[in-house]
Amino acid sequence: MTCDAYLSFLSTAPIGEPLLAPMAEHVSTCPDCERVTRLLVEREHVLKAAYERLDSSSPPLLTAEAALTTARRRRLARLIALGLGILFLAILATFARQLVPPGARPAALGGGLSAETFRLHCLTPAQAGELIQPYLRANGSAYYTSERTAGIITVRSTEEELMKTRSVLDRYDTPGGGICAVSRPAPNAAP
Repeated sequence: MTCDAYLSFLSTAPIGEPLLAPMAEHVSTCPDCERVTRLLVEREHVLKAAYERLDSSSPPLLTAEAALTTARRRRLARLIALGLGILFLAILATFARQLVPPGARPAALGGGLSAETFRLHCLTPAQAGELIQPYLRANGSAYYTSERTAGIITVRSTEEELMKTRSVLDRYDTPGGGICAVSRPAPNAAP
């Protein structure tokens, strides 16, 4: 018997099958084949012991209940982790909002708006409102008038729009110029 024939037999033989006489004689005389046979037998014993440990001694119903309990705990742990993550993000967003100065906040959030009150010289508050309305475009910008306080208009807007409003009112509500000069009767005019 040759080593190739013996190894071919080992590769196809069922595990635990006894060796035939010519093979046993070859193994006893060939140190390489003897070493392969010994390693193969040791590995078979290790594999058999591993399979025996896999055999559960607990009933299948208890195993299934333990698996369900573990699955519920994992689901609950995921929900708790998700809730904590959302809470962390909310706290982080609140903290970040506190770090941004009010003047740097966008107008859409209500930040960056200022109010200023203007005393009118010859325009009515309604006329002044018509003049400045096209310049008030920011979110939350508005002007306010009151019947009790004639000649006053209050404007709430961004600084840039307030500057435009000042410019328009300075141009048209100036005594002796603008609309004021047109709306006054001439001093020498006959009634």
